Formats: sequence, structure tokens, C-alpha cells
Amino acid sequence: MGDSVTVTIGQQQGRSATAGTKKSDVDLRFAGCLLHGNSFFLLKANCLFPYHFYILNLIHGLMNTIQQPASDVAMTLIIPPEYYQKNQRHAFFITIADYDFKSGHCNSAFSLLGMDAVIAVDLGTYMIAFVTLLFGIQIPKRSHTAAKQLVPIMNANLNVILRTSIPVEMQGSVYSCRNTLQFFTIPVGFFLGSFLVDVVFEPLMAKTSSRLLTRLFGTGTDAGAAVVMLIIGIAGVTVCLCFRHLLKKYKFRE
Repeated sequence: MGDSVTVTIGQQQGRSATAGTKKSDVDLRFAGCLLHGNSFFLLKANCLFPYHFYILNLIHGLMNTIQQPASDVAMTLIIPPEYYQKNQRHAFFITIADYDFKSGHCNSAFSLLGMDAVIAVDLGTYMIAFVTLLFGIQIPKRSHTAAKQLVPIMNANLNVILRTSIPVEMQGSVYSCRNTLQFFTIPVGFFLGSFLVDVVFEPLMAKTSSRLLTRLFGTGTDAGAAVVMLIIGIAGVTVCLCFRHLLKKYKFRE
């Protein structure tokens, strides 16, 4: 449900994200602090229940429909175009390091210090981001200009192409559209995957007499899921190879 609602609202928020990039980010950071603060008070009052987490995730998803396009447009305005590619590499590395850091240190903090410490650190990082964005970052009115050069399109990051090819005033709408195309497939994939596993491949693997299939995928209740994972892997590689072949002939002019 959260993904479907996020996709629907995301289509309506592109222009507002472009119009007030910093204001959107600041407001949503503050709202995030309030949400996590409410979770802390509910926890201390012994009133925190599982459905609160569903509501929290839903609200986070709705806020990201504004925050993500606003953040992308703000990065376009702040970063000189000649550093777009370099910035995307750094952002990718930081994202991976962030996930690794959170998964390891949050578990350690929870085991050693309890949930209070985890929420305190969470609120602290939210406040640092809020204050930094409010007082430490100035977003210019116009983007920079850069000399054009030829770059193979397969070596160009998608965000770099969008930032250099689309006017800034339209980027909020474009990023919202991109997020819609990206995230609407998640609920569709969940439904289709469940259908293929439960209705198609589980019964098929239960009836098969092929030793090769049982040796590859097993005979238990997870055999159908293993077949689906193999199909997804093959389909993903095939799509990547096809688009690699199609995009070889194109050049991206940065």
C-alpha cells in the first residue's frame, strides 16, 4: 500500500519540489524529527505497537515523494556540472557505507545500550542534518554552465544525463516521473512473484520427476522460489545486455 500511495502522490509533487527545494528538505527533516520523537515517547509509555511502524513507514514514503526530487534538484544547483560524474561515484560509495554502518552499529548499540540509545542517535543525526541544511547550505538560483565534451552514454550516470539535459525548472517533475516508473514496479513485482511461486512453480516442482530439476532447485517448499529467482536473474542479465547493445551507438554530450 505504501508504494502505491507514494507513486500516486509523487506524480503531483514534482513542480512543488522544484519550486522550493531547500524549504521542502528543511520541512521534511523537521517532520522526521517529530515522527521519531513520537516513537520514542510511545516506547517510553509502553504504547508502541507494530501498527505504529506501518504508519511510520507510510508517512516516510509520502515525505520522500517530495524530499527526493527536491534533494536531486538541489544537488543540480549546488554542484558544478563538471563534477556531476565524480559526485555520483562518491554518493554511491557513501550510500553503501551508510547501509553497512547502520546495520552493524545499530545492532551493536541496541545490544549494548538498548532501544533508547538507538533512538537518541537517530534523533541526533536528524537534528544535525536539519541544522546543517537550514544554516550551512546555500542553494544558488541558477545552475552552473560547463564546456561540452563527448562521453559514451554507457559510461554516463543517469542522474548526470538528467541534470545536464533537462532545465532546472522541470527537473522536479522529471525526477518524480522517474521515481514513479522505478517504484510502481515494486508492488507489481511482489504480486507477480508471489503468484509465480505459489500458483505456478511450487505445484510444478512438487509434480516433477526430473532429477536435474530436483538436484538444482530441491524438492521442498522453497523449490518454486528458487526457480523464480533463477528466472529473474536470467531476465535481468538479458535486459542489461540488450540495452548495452542498443546504447553503444549513442554518445552523451555533457
